[in-house]
Amino acid sequence: MKSADDLAEMYRNEAREAMEAEAAARLLEHLDPEEESRWGSARLRPLIDEGKTKEFTRALLSRLGPVRAALIEHDGGMEVTSATLDEETGMIDVVINLTGGCVACGAAPGTLQSMVRDLTNDSEIGRVRFDSAIRDAQRTLIQDFLDKATGLEFV
Repeated sequence: MKSADDLAEMYRNEAREAMEAEAAARLLEHLDPEEESRWGSARLRPLIDEGKTKEFTRALLSRLGPVRAALIEHDGGMEVTSATLDEETGMIDVVINLTGGCVACGAAPGTLQSMVRDLTNDSEIGRVRFDSAIRDAQRTLIQDFLDKATGLEFV
């Protein structure tokens, strides 16, 4: 017989798998898999070196997992506020702002945490921070949560 913890873990895994499958299906409705593959494998540093901000942003979007479906479905997106190369580490330090319906959404903390997780999985990205405008657009309760519980950085 399974323990309560085992059952909770089983349901958590089933829910995660269902959400990932739904997100993948929604992304297929909106995106071209070939183009996504091309952008997802594009080297980021040359895009920064050449000042190609639009292309850099596009490549970052292709590196997002299921959270990208939420951005698309909620008429949101992201813009790169800055992208610099850390000369010590040789890695990219990126500052992102949310756009559209995602700016003041109550789910923003989870969205931002997912973005950090997805983007820092890329070997070229060393640090992901967010524009303080995101924090400022939230109600006080969510601002407190963003400051105290998420570990996110705002500039």
